[in-house]
Amino acid sequence: MLKLDRALEILRPGISWIVELWTPWQGEPEKTVELETRWARESVMNLIVLRDRQAVSRKC
Repeated sequence: MLKLDRALEILRPGISWIVELWTPWQGEPEKTVELETRWARESVMNLIVLRDRQAVSRKC
């Protein structure tokens, strides 16, 4: 999983990112898709938290 806080420290602000999840094979398609879905949900939640945190810091 991407260490989002670390990426924000080292990448310049104002640039776009493309982040791909390369899900490791889990032995069968269903398990692999389940892991990929979980990672995608976690990624979206992390982005929502980041967006909200940035909105709060702009108000201060």
